[in-house]
Amino acid sequence: MITEQNDWHCTDPAVQAASMLSVRLATLADLDELVRQRLGFSLEIEPMGDPSSVASLEAAIRDWIATRLSNGSYRGYLGFLDGQVVATAAMLVYELPPLGSNVCRRQGHVLNAWTQLAYRRRGYGRQVLEFMIKDAQFAGIWRLFLNATPMGEPLYRALGFHEQDERALVKRL
Repeated sequence: MITEQNDWHCTDPAVQAASMLSVRLATLADLDELVRQRLGFSLEIEPMGDPSSVASLEAAIRDWIATRLSNGSYRGYLGFLDGQVVATAAMLVYELPPLGSNVCRRQGHVLNAWTQLAYRRRGYGRQVLEFMIKDAQFAGIWRLFLNATPMGEPLYRALGFHEQDERALVKRL
């Protein structure tokens, strides 16, 4: 498992042209930063004007992340530039039941891959995602799954994400 800031750096020449990010796996000590990043991502996707609604969302995010960080089902990734978090991603890890010859179906659901607005289009999000993919491989994850925003989809496709082979349907309740 990759856990130290300098364990891994991107080798893509286009990304290396950008300043190198230090990327590491988050710990419970990073809870405030993880909450701040998730809240920023959430408010960009669904803006909220009411401060009490934002405060409620922040509290819910804090509880959700803390619980899952503690039980090991949440893996957060922080990308630092000059000591400041500029890009982040997370992975919710769960296991599907065995199917056919595939007895280990540990899956990672990629969550809130996000780069601070002032740092976008410089390869930082890619570096965090590449770190996460390497960590998932070390952790024995069978596959990664994500829901893509239109802005993020080209990056995900460039990293090898594609439509899944089996058809998936959803129903909102």
